Amino acid sequence: MLISRSDLRLAITAGLATGFTAITPLAFGVYLPQAVLAVCTGTYGSSLSMARQRIAGTLLGGAVVVVGYGPMQGWPFPLAIAVALSLLRLLGGWLGIKGYKVGSFIVIMGWLVHNDQLGSWIPLRLFWTCLGILVAMGSLRLFWPSLAIASTRSLWRSLLAGLAGDLQEAALRIETTSGPAGPGPLSTVDPTDGSPLPPVSSKFRPDQLSLQRRQKLTQLRRLLPEVANELGTNPQLHPLYRFLRLLDRTSSLLIGSIDGLARQPTPRQEVAALLALHRAESEMLRYCAGRLGQWILCLEQAADLPPKPLPAEVPASWQQAFGLLQDSSLDAISAERLQHLARRAFLCRQSYRAIESMERDWGRLGSP
Repeated sequence: MLISRSDLRLAITAGLATGFTAITPLAFGVYLPQAVLAVCTGTYGSSLSMARQRIAGTLLGGAVVVVGYGPMQGWPFPLAIAVALSLLRLLGGWLGIKGYKVGSFIVIMGWLVHNDQLGSWIPLRLFWTCLGILVAMGSLRLFWPSLAIASTRSLWRSLLAGLAGDLQEAALRIETTSGPAGPGPLSTVDPTDGSPLPPVSSKFRPDQLSLQRRQKLTQLRRLLPEVANELGTNPQLHPLYRFLRLLDRTSSLLIGSIDGLARQPTPRQEVAALLALHRAESEMLRYCAGRLGQWILCLEQAADLPPKPLPAEVPASWQQAFGLLQDSSLDAISAERLQHLARRAFLCRQSYRAIESMERDWGRLGSP
């Protein structure tokens, strides 16, 4: 696709802003579309952060020009501009302002071009900048909305659907080498249109799948600051922000567990205790995949904090799983194979604990 919706939205908004400045009698209208082009990028959260930086940089740059131009008027130009820009940088760092680029631009333009009209140029520049920011933020909200929270929800549904499929794949791998172990593959919900996902295939690609999941998790982590901007003041206390942090922790644990399961040697059935243990592992992995499917359905709801899913009963076979490791019939198995057996059981338990911990903390988020 040559032109995306965001590109078209930006072009239309900037064009309308330019047309407005052409019919208004106020001077320096060029700064209106400039502000639109600088701010109207990415999602609403990232644009809001950019807008704050631009306003702060404009105010700081204007203040440096107004205060410094008169006293340093007789100085050599290279020295004066260097001192002014250094002062801008020092004040910006002290005040925690990041809009150095626009602030430096104002210092240079004010010093070289508008030095005889600073009293009108700086207020009009600030006016057009603020108006451009309002226009840009309004377009992001009203015209093909591009919101970080909505994008994050969609990406989380996609990641959870992928993890659920990976868990089913791990369960299927155990089943096909150890005999039947419970019902057929579960279907999770496709986050794009709500339709069931196709059953997983028996071809397991651990390296490729693990890389895909980790890349998507990294993308979601990069969106988190934009979500915080959209949530307003004290976003760390907002239930949705804390919920997303819990999802991040849980997904990271699940990716590690799935990656570890994929690297375990193929299980082989030699005694009855092994068959029972493998059945318990398979049922637990299916249980975890089912819980992720429920989370996806909860994320589709429009509430600020997705409602906690209804509880489900843990497979009964899992309750006796670790006791099976003490079965005397396993004494004939080599120590190396016993280590792999315990490792696989531990990874299944880690997946379950991650799910259990997430749902327990999820239920506490709505509490005061």
